[in-house]
This record gives sequence, structure tokens and C-alpha cells, in this order.
Amino acid sequence: MNTARRNVLKGIVALGSASALNLVSPLWASSNIANNPIHLIVANDDVGHAFYQGANTVQSIVIQSSLHSATSLPFLEKYQSLLKTKGQRIFGLVDDASAVLIMDFARTTNARILWHKDHVIHSNESAVQLGSGLVSNIMNPAMAENIAFKKHYVSFLIES
Repeated sequence: MNTARRNVLKGIVALGSASALNLVSPLWASSNIANNPIHLIVANDDVGHAFYQGANTVQSIVIQSSLHSATSLPFLEKYQSLLKTKGQRIFGLVDDASAVLIMDFARTTNARILWHKDHVIHSNESAVQLGSGLVSNIMNPAMAENIAFKKHYVSFLIES
């Protein structure tokens, strides 16, 4: 094992320990989160709508735009324009296939993926809870483990 890999592993262990002790806040937590533009990308179904409703309940945040995930050219152009503008925060809950496309676009524009979590959704209430928790900054990985749905979805936070 080389020293670079060893240092990375030590950092992961230290961050995990600090996180378990609540010594660090989530990666997207900051005092100026209300100043940053918030955008949503949601699945074009009931679960996506429920996620949007949950995110919209957070009163300290203004959602500037929302997109329904798709593979169409208009969606991809709008998403790409969001990624090109620096300082954008893009939250989302989409199906697996859309998530692959969204993450690939984010990586090609050097955007930072701050949150990426797989879910199996059981109810729309779970999507509402996930939407409000992720956008309000109170979502933690342990809470996210308990949220499950009927279909497979991916939640994410991307910062351009």
C-alpha cells in the first residue's frame, strides 16, 4: 500500500468517526446556503412530485427552478446550462437510468457531486421526507438508510 492511498484511507476513517460523533455537518451545510441558487431535478412520476413537495416545505430555501428528468434534448440543454453556471446547487431524485446520465454530465463539466445515494421507494411519504430532509440540511446518512420506496431511485446533490 502506497502512502497516498494510506492517507486517503486514514482521512475516510477520521471523517467517518467525526461524523458518527456529530462533529462535522453535511458536506453541503453552510451558513450561506440560502444565498445559493437551489434547483431540483425530479422523476416525472408521483415519487418525483412527492420529493418536490417535501423540498418545497423548507421555508428558508427558494427553489429557483425544477426540471423533470428525461432523455430529451430540451432537458439535457437546460441541465447543461445549469451546470455551466458556477455556484448552482442541484438537488434531485430520479430513476437509476436518468441518474447515470445526470451524473455523467456533471462529471464532464467538473461539477462536484456532494451527495449520491440509492433508494428503493415504498411510499410517497418517504419521498416527501427525503425531499425536505435533503434540502433543509437535516438529512444524515443513517436517516437515508431507512428511506425506502417501491422502485429504485437515486438522490443527489450537485454543485457546479
